[in-house]
Amino acid sequence: MPPTPHDSGPQAVGDSAAAPLFRRYSLTPVYRSVTQAQRTEAIAFWYEHRAVHESCIAERRSHELVYMARAPDGRLAGLTTVSLGRRTRDGRNVYDFRIFIAPIDRVPYLARELTNHSRDLLREDNRSAPAAGMRLVADHPKLAGPGIRRYLERHGYLHRGLDRQGRDLWFAPFG
Repeated sequence: MPPTPHDSGPQAVGDSAAAPLFRRYSLTPVYRSVTQAQRTEAIAFWYEHRAVHESCIAERRSHELVYMARAPDGRLAGLTTVSLGRRTRDGRNVYDFRIFIAPIDRVPYLARELTNHSRDLLREDNRSAPAAGMRLVADHPKLAGPGIRRYLERHGYLHRGLDRQGRDLWFAPFG
């Protein structure tokens, strides 16, 4: 029998007791409260894994952090970010979502948990006008497979075609 998705193991060093756990990975929301230390750590993480190559992009994305995932030993394992995308016809914002998980930490369903936690947090955000939803760009080839497509459709994501690079575009409506 496979292990259960959630684990009640110890919290990673430095994370609050409120951070949810997924297979001993702590998932910490930092949206609208990211610190300079977290931003610096995120930038170093992206450079270490060659996920971002330009300093201006890394700096900008460090301000767009939503969730940080930490491995059981406390090191940074993954990040999610959002930027404001195009507005809908009715004037509501759409978040452009990005996720990066270190190769060693790409355990089953961690990306799904980070994506869902990020989506739910953004959907409940009441500090600004309600957003229309979140757009996910499937930039990893594994995200174009039929199993992932069925999963996204089952969980309310709408396929919106392909971008200029031939990547699938998905939209998670809020509302």
